[in-house]
Amino acid sequence: MQGIICGIVLCAAFTFQILGIDRTTPGKAGVITGTNVILVPFLYFIWRRKPVGKGAVIGSLLAFAGLTCLSGDEGWTGISFGDFLVFLCAIFFALHILLVDRLYEQREDVDSLNFVMIQLLVVGVIDLAIALFVEPLPQPLSSYGWFAFLFDCLIGTLLAYIVQIKAQQFSPPVHVSILLSLEAVFAFLFSWLLWGEPVTPIVWTGVALMLAGIYITELGDHQKPT
Repeated sequence: MQGIICGIVLCAAFTFQILGIDRTTPGKAGVITGTNVILVPFLYFIWRRKPVGKGAVIGSLLAFAGLTCLSGDEGWTGISFGDFLVFLCAIFFALHILLVDRLYEQREDVDSLNFVMIQLLVVGVIDLAIALFVEPLPQPLSSYGWFAFLFDCLIGTLLAYIVQIKAQQFSPPVHVSILLSLEAVFAFLFSWLLWGEPVTPIVWTGVALMLAGIYITELGDHQKPT
């Protein structure tokens, strides 16, 4: 049952993200999606009534500031409907992290692989049903299209979520959200290495802020009294 609930929440996050990105700019979508970094510690406190360390809060804020630097210099001309949808996506991503953490706290015998497969099956069934009503019939894919499709399914989704769900057995939710925000850092890194995208001072500033956020979060945990 927990796998189905987590799958529904994950499906909502994916769906709102796709709908929102289609209605806003990539830079704004990146920043707004990244708000789950600062949503997780506060939602964790509201839901679980457990205090969040100062290091985790400061680290989350630094990581979000770094993400803002990495999201480009596109102008912000107000809040659009797409921005609102992406913000809903961020909320559901944050809730998903907390739900997984809650399950691991309640049960120590969770099979991570089955847990992931149930969630992705739920996502697939729901989104397939939606696509049958609102999407046009798919066109034949090129060889590169099939490569991108299979890579995203097997590596970007299946393997990524297996690793994430398994890692959440050993990491608190605030750490997970901050580490997941490093997606933007690796995106810029590979873009620089593979396509020669220039790395500006604002990008280096963003990377430094995100790494500082992780360091402060970890340092704050190690300094907790035993």
